[in-house]
Amino acid sequence: MMFMEIALGLHSLVLIHFVGNALLRTYQLLVSPSVVTYLIRDQFYHFEPKPVAPAKSRWVHRLKSSLYLLSLKEWNLDHLIFSVLLSPLKRLKKILNPIPNPLFLLMTTMIMLLSTFWLPFEKAEWAGVDNDFARSATSTALGIWALLLMVKAYNERGSVVYGWTWILLGNLLVLRSTQWRVEINDTEAALFLGGIILSSSVGYAVLLLLRAQLKQMPDLNAYWGLIHTKPTLGFFFLMSGLGMSGFPITTTFLGQDLLLSHIEEGDFVMATLLALSFVLNGISIIRMYARVFLGHHQKSYLHSTPQTL
Repeated sequence: MMFMEIALGLHSLVLIHFVGNALLRTYQLLVSPSVVTYLIRDQFYHFEPKPVAPAKSRWVHRLKSSLYLLSLKEWNLDHLIFSVLLSPLKRLKKILNPIPNPLFLLMTTMIMLLSTFWLPFEKAEWAGVDNDFARSATSTALGIWALLLMVKAYNERGSVVYGWTWILLGNLLVLRSTQWRVEINDTEAALFLGGIILSSSVGYAVLLLLRAQLKQMPDLNAYWGLIHTKPTLGFFFLMSGLGMSGFPITTTFLGQDLLLSHIEEGDFVMATLLALSFVLNGISIIRMYARVFLGHHQKSYLHSTPQTL
């Protein structure tokens, strides 16, 4: 509704609409506990079951029951997301896992250096290939590699440092991929990189402190439950993860929107690559935080909680 009001030029009405909606939702939030308490008490003392009217048709009854059960199961959206998004990611694990982490890191570093310092398509045609086509193909290849890094981070079960590194390098490659496709000024790149560098540095510092205090580095193959004994480190790691994923506590939040705004209309390939990379970025970070800091607390760090999910 507010978008329609903006389109009609009714900017003052939009402001009134926005403020009124905020006041209404705040009032509902404040009075909801009292309303729920009143309704529960009223139901406890004055409850009268409604008479069940016979259904006019067996099919109508079945349809109502089916819709009711589907609503309780949230229309099986969890199963759909797991089947469509998470299961293919787990299958990619079989392809990426045979590559040793040091070799994969070396390959990614070489790709980063080549994409940064070797730009043969910027000034003229190369080997008879059109300049625009070459830049688009290079950008797509970098976007695919960035997505693979996010998939690698999601499937990482060994070193938490490697998982954090895949996320960092994936974000850097997302920026390079977009820069190969469109013109991005230094201010926009700095906004995106500012939060990434700050958050990743805080994350690495937390991991180093954990290693120093525990005499070992937690892996991602189990739930360690370190939030019980290391709440401060858990808080800073969560904040650094939220900053890396574009939560509005760093400039990366604005930088991601600027990168997406540069995608041309109809460029579905780049839009898909960037969107999937950002989504997997957030999922991988929260999964990493859950493995290290959540779960059953163990007094001895020599044995962590067995994986149950």
